[in-house]
Amino acid sequence: MKRKIFSVLTLAAVISLTFACKSDKKADTDNQTDSLAMVNEADSAGLFAKVDSAKVGSGAAIINVEHTRPVVLPIFSSETVNTGLAKFEPLRKELEAAIAANDETKISALSKSFTAWVMEASTYGEKLTKDENQIYIDTYSKMVLQWEKLMASK
Repeated sequence: MKRKIFSVLTLAAVISLTFACKSDKKADTDNQTDSLAMVNEADSAGLFAKVDSAKVGSGAAIINVEHTRPVVLPIFSSETVNTGLAKFEPLRKELEAAIAANDETKISALSKSFTAWVMEASTYGEKLTKDENQIYIDTYSKMVLQWEKLMASK
């Protein structure tokens, strides 16, 4: 089971990187760059925050992600990407509850849902600008790592 999940995650990462390279060709505009201005406050739910693309890319931030805290989501220019990434947090919370209840059936069902989410999320890179793409990849990587850490904790 773990090999299947790892294989799907690896495939999703390769697909994401492929689309990330394709989106390098998109034209940069001032409006899209301005949407990435640094904001010190998150939204009321604490899940979204605007980020400065110059401050992203620290590998330590990805490696040190905690599986018990929500990943703060940047606000991207594509509403499809914002909505799609927001689907992860409910899955993570359900997985935490299933692990706490030691419900293998629910964990298995959530793993399938996560795999479907990974396949969907792997297409988001093509919807973003060059500047947003690295932020997306970092955020996506944190989410996948968070899921893996949760699965390892069961």
